[in-house]
Amino acid sequence: MFLVKILGLIDLLAAFLLLAIAAGVDAPLEVLIFIPVCLFLKAGIALADLGGLTDLAVGILLVLSIFFHLSPYLMYLGAAVIGFKGLSSLAA
Repeated sequence: MFLVKILGLIDLLAAFLLLAIAAGVDAPLEVLIFIPVCLFLKAGIALADLGGLTDLAVGILLVLSIFFHLSPYLMYLGAAVIGFKGLSSLAA
């Protein structure tokens, strides 16, 4: 139960990071590497599940945002999906 809440916090951190990138805030490179690595590890736990696929997709989105300027709407969509997932994990 405690682990689910920690994993939910990682999802919320990813959501805030996506929102910051969409708003044009420069995030430190260490954070832009650490959060996707955490999401990839989470996705490895349950890759066949929809939550694992969501973690994988958002992790890829964050890695791509290091190299390319992506659409803010795509970032907002990813932030909404992973944020809702994080909030539901915290409520569990």
